[in-house]
Amino acid sequence: MRKIYWWLSQRSWWQLAIFGILVKAILVLTIQLISPDSLRHPGDSYSLMRVLIEFIIIAPWLETAIFQVLPIELGFRLNKASNKLILVSVSALLFSLDHLYSLGYLVYSLIMGLVLASYYVIIKMRTDDVFKSFAFVSFCHLLMNFLSFIILILSNKIT
Repeated sequence: MRKIYWWLSQRSWWQLAIFGILVKAILVLTIQLISPDSLRHPGDSYSLMRVLIEFIIIAPWLETAIFQVLPIELGFRLNKASNKLILVSVSALLFSLDHLYSLGYLVYSLIMGLVLASYYVIIKMRTDDVFKSFAFVSFCHLLMNFLSFIILILSNKIT
């Protein structure tokens, strides 16, 4: 994990965003091949407008605040020498526990939680700015959710 974190920390902002989208796409395709129904989400049956509002507009910002900013910033404040990998892992675990729809979804959200939390720590270390870190991770999360939204539309799972 340290090597992956180091590799990610050497990437530009746009490379991080593209990497996150690629990880999401590879994860979704792999899990769908193994178990097609394992990524079912309660929102799959929601209306187009509800999915757009809840999962594209609200969820990325709210989840970033709750599952990346709060635990990571709390860890930094409690112990300035906090192990970044522990903070990333705790953040990812909390993120995944909020997505307990199925085992496949749990695995998927744990990996995506690791990506998003790593991004938060990397941007925070570069800028020392909570808002920039929050905004970047929220935007990446929004892009990833938008990709899922497009997939749901193309697969006729939402109308």
